[in-house]
Amino acid sequence: MRYPGLLIIALFIFHSCNVKESQENNWQETDTTFAFLKNNQVVWQYNFNTKYGRPFFHPINLVGNELTWLSPDDHPWHLGQWFCWKYINGVNYWEYLPGTFQSAGETEIENIEVVKNKDFSATINMDIIYHPADGENVLREKRVINIFPSGSGERLEMEYSLTFEALADEVILDRTPILGEENGKSWGGYAGLSIRFSKDLSEPEFITSWSDNDSINGQNGDWLYMSFTGINGKKVGSQIMIYPDSYRDGAGWYAIHTEDHPFYYVSPAYLYFKPVTLLKGEKIHLNYKIIHYAGEVEDDRLKKEFHNYIYQ
Repeated sequence: MRYPGLLIIALFIFHSCNVKESQENNWQETDTTFAFLKNNQVVWQYNFNTKYGRPFFHPINLVGNELTWLSPDDHPWHLGQWFCWKYINGVNYWEYLPGTFQSAGETEIENIEVVKNKDFSATINMDIIYHPADGENVLREKRVINIFPSGSGERLEMEYSLTFEALADEVILDRTPILGEENGKSWGGYAGLSIRFSKDLSEPEFITSWSDNDSINGQNGDWLYMSFTGINGKKVGSQIMIYPDSYRDGAGWYAIHTEDHPFYYVSPAYLYFKPVTLLKGEKIHLNYKIIHYAGEVEDDRLKKEFHNYIYQ
């Protein structure tokens, strides 16, 4: 015996579920951006081959709060969530030349591929070349970023795998010197993976893996969590984790958190205490994980997330 009415109802429910899912989660692409949307709002967007000269994530949104800040007036080369070296063989790849969005050193994308998955996770594969403007290639990078949004929209995971190979006979990765060094600055030491948080966030707080939440710069630890109160009163924050194979004795955490002039920045600064020298063909591998959270997050959960990262 057939039940055409039930079949029609089943097909209607199936179609309705698919329509609902497509409305809740979607991709959005242009020639220079790739984004994941939930309920028509961008959760994350990756930007490449733009006027800013290097790839970056912006915006990153959770529960109605934008976490990142793109090109603020005080540091226009701060690009949301991004990776950038400071000096390569003495050439500045970080800051822009006056009145431009160009640096003395160029970060050139040779290839980018975005793999979209049915669960709305994604993988970004990139080949990047570093060289002085109109100069020879000095460094090659293979970048892979895996991105995992949660169904609730209250969590966003990003795993970075970065491999750098020296193309020149000698490649020196360096930064602004810190206090105690020749020409040292109180704000020296930064370079690498970075987040510049939105000016609309407030009440910055840290939880650290080394249990001293008031001492950040130059510390060495597995992870750091920086939280805020969002513009709508909800808690948001970001945890950066360093995979054990990416440690070195010259690394140290770096952060800025001033509220009078909103300046919130954090980085696992790979070159904080000293530069790295690579000979031609030598490689370094950096692996990080960032989790953006909405809601209150306690120390035990952060420890568990790091454990899951290194033993997954």
